[in-house]
Amino acid sequence: RIDASAQLRLLNPRIGTNAPQLAAVRAVVQGVARYVPYVIYGPPGTGKTTTVIECILQALKMPGATRYANGTPRDGKFRVLACAPTNTAADLLCAQLAHGCIAGRARMLRLNAYSRARSEVGSDVLPFCVLDGSTQNWETPSLAILQTYDVVVATLSTAGKLTNHGLASGHFDLLVIDEA
Repeated sequence: RIDASAQLRLLNPRIGTNAPQLAAVRAVVQGVARYVPYVIYGPPGTGKTTTVIECILQALKMPGATRYANGTPRDGKFRVLACAPTNTAADLLCAQLAHGCIAGRARMLRLNAYSRARSEVGSDVLPFCVLDGSTQNWETPSLAILQTYDVVVATLSTAGKLTNHGLASGHFDLLVIDEA
C-alpha cells in the first residue's frame, strides 16, 4: 500500500493519459478496497489488460508488501498470481509483464499444463517456462523453488492445481484474473 498522495512512476506512460486507467491503477496499488475484488471492465480494445499489467508492475515495486494474509511477516517479497482462461491470454500476460521490466526467469514463471505442445509457446514466453532437461516436457518446479517466484502466470485450470503442489493458501499477495 502506498501513500495516497504519492506520485506513481508509471512504467507505461500511456496509462497517465487515460484517466480511468490511471484511477484503476491508483485504487489497486493504494489498496482502496483491500479485501474486495477490483473489476476492470469495458469493450474489447479499451486497455483492460494494459491496466492490469501496470497494476501488477506497480504492486511489485511497493515497499513493505511483506506479510502473509494472516498478517505475519515473511521474506520481504510481494507475490502475484496472474491468470487467464486460455493459454493465448496467459502467454500475453507473461509477454507483457516481461516487456514491462520483469527481469529474468528468477522473478517470473509461466506455468504450463503438461499436455500443452511446446510449439504453441512463443520465443518471448519460453524463457519463463520450465522444461524437463531430458524429456523436454513441461515441468512444475518443486515447492521450494515455486515459492521463490515473484510472479506466476498460468491458465485458470493450471493455477487451480497449485495447491496440489503444496502451495499454501495466502501465498500470493495479489491475484489477477484477466479476461474473467
